[in-house]
Amino acid sequence: MKRSFFVLTVSLLSLASLSAQEDFWKFNAGGGVKCLFLGDDTKKTQTGTPSNVDVSVSQSIMGLGAFLDITKYFELNLGFAFPLGNVDTSTTSDGSIKTSSVVNAAYWYEFAGKLKYPFDLFTGFSMAPAVGLDYLGYWGGQYNGSTPSTAIVDSLNTFLLTLGGEIDYRFSEKAFLRVPVDFGIQLNSRLPDSDYSPYTYQSSYGLAFQIGVDIGYSL
Repeated sequence: MKRSFFVLTVSLLSLASLSAQEDFWKFNAGGGVKCLFLGDDTKKTQTGTPSNVDVSVSQSIMGLGAFLDITKYFELNLGFAFPLGNVDTSTTSDGSIKTSSVVNAAYWYEFAGKLKYPFDLFTGFSMAPAVGLDYLGYWGGQYNGSTPSTAIVDSLNTFLLTLGGEIDYRFSEKAFLRVPVDFGIQLNSRLPDSDYSPYTYQSSYGLAFQIGVDIGYSL
């Protein structure tokens, strides 16, 4: 109980200290475009032949969105995203490689939040290392020529833990250019659960890279 009270007290004092800074409650808003590259690799096994299967899935996405800096340390992002090209799949079964491509005409809504710590680099330029969560949810459209099943929708929904930052260039007192760059770890697989049968899921990892260009304005 004493430890919890101590942690709560320190947290409140830290927040109060940050809030006391002259520019803590600074608000910025803007929007722009970004490109997102997703890659997922899943391993699965079964008793029999083939015994081991490795499936790699990749997809490129273009996004349009807006951002809002709520204080100088927290940023919200809302957006709309659509695919650039097809979903490419490479399947390796006991040394044999098979490639395929699926037409993806689905589109997503995006909601993201990040914690960041901005600091000045030199005149007009500032940088902010950041960590955040990014969610791309299926909004509509077709996958492989038809309305996607529930299993496909679950695989199209993408949840990312992101680590990166952004550079701002202020070209006037109120207006600035922002370039965010993030690396992400997918927290869910881009393979539908049905694709594992009759295999047993072994492991998977997914990586992402995104870069954007925004125009912002200090409110």
